[in-house]
Amino acid sequence: MIEKNGHSRWAAWEFTVLSKVGDRLTLQKIIAERSAEADGDQDEAMLVIEQLRNRLKVYKCQPDECYVYIPSTTIAEWIRDIRPDKGFPNKVSSYLTTLGIPELRKAKRSSGGCGWYWRGARCPTEAKPTPVSLHNSAPCLRADDK
Repeated sequence: MIEKNGHSRWAAWEFTVLSKVGDRLTLQKIIAERSAEADGDQDEAMLVIEQLRNRLKVYKCQPDECYVYIPSTTIAEWIRDIRPDKGFPNKVSSYLTTLGIPELRKAKRSSGGCGWYWRGARCPTEAKPTPVSLHNSAPCLRADDK
């Protein structure tokens, strides 16, 4: 973001670098526009994270502690609630890949289909993924929780 004085918070860098490459003001404007786009992407990622965490809770999963496999058809349905234009199995993977959500990782096709893994930040490293789907209402409940 460009401040009132015409510089961003990186004024020293702008002076040193941008002054050597040509039209400094045009470059500053491009940088500011792209920074705003990046902020929008971060907002979008936070919206998706919140949706996924809420859906995992519905399935009795603790989002910070679980490790689950979510089929593309299931995650597409979840995303459709917040982004109807992205919530289709043929579009959701491209969309999610652009968001850079640390807990979310695309599953390889060889692992039994198209889908995504969600691993909570406090999930034990030795944990195995539990499948979550629209037809499995409480995959994260342990036997002693039932």
